[in-house]
Amino acid sequence: MFSQTLRRFANLLSPNKQLPIRLCSTVFEPQTARAVASHNIHNINVTGKVLNIYNFENGTMTFYIKSVCPGGFYKMHKVLLTQRNAVLLDMMKTNLALEQKVHIAGKLNTSRFQTYDGKHRSTSAIMATQVFIFSDGAVAKDSKHASTTETAPNEVAVPEPVIDENSVELSGTITTGISGGDQFKSFTLGTLKVPHLSRTDPKNVSFNRIFVYDKSLFPTLNGVRVKRDEILVRGEISYRMYKEISGKTVTSSYIKATQIYRI
Repeated sequence: MFSQTLRRFANLLSPNKQLPIRLCSTVFEPQTARAVASHNIHNINVTGKVLNIYNFENGTMTFYIKSVCPGGFYKMHKVLLTQRNAVLLDMMKTNLALEQKVHIAGKLNTSRFQTYDGKHRSTSAIMATQVFIFSDGAVAKDSKHASTTETAPNEVAVPEPVIDENSVELSGTITTGISGGDQFKSFTLGTLKVPHLSRTDPKNVSFNRIFVYDKSLFPTLNGVRVKRDEILVRGEISYRMYKEISGKTVTSSYIKATQIYRI
């Protein structure tokens, strides 16, 4: 069940892995290994182009990346770097630049807000633990980003837009009832931020809204006990705009599930 996740960790740690990058900062925290062992999985990986960079007086850094989606659409991801990861933060202040192609690995830093009609929604940023900067946008020949289009003589190849990675893995317990009908299901998943700390401390729980549109996944949710049974959700992060109770427009995040497992 966890073979893909374990393989990912092994690949990241392998000194022989060939990556098309000119800068690779890998920060592997001890708690990450414990997270897999305790079924606490909290991973996000996104690829895209850097559009905006902000450095703040308190030493933190925020930047946005634009990820291309199927159909030519795109999503904007907010990425955070704090003093908690000072080495990576200093490296990015020196090396990160606009228009660079980057891959981000990290965790979701999620907070909740109340909409003008009284509903609770989530907004997320990516707390980066690893940043890979690609050299001039190059990709490996065996990469899934590499083009396989062949053209006849005298024909001009029209490059197709590269589909950037947008993948999320979260495990935890369902903290709300499962709503929806025949077309979709939705619920809130509570995931521990720090595995060895208390599950009852709200500050240690990340609440992410999950939407399920694939009807083949509906039976997996049957009989799941709220706040008791653990599930693993794989999918992608998406965004919608809402007005919070103050009238300010806020970008709300949610996970579009493509796989769900009971664990």
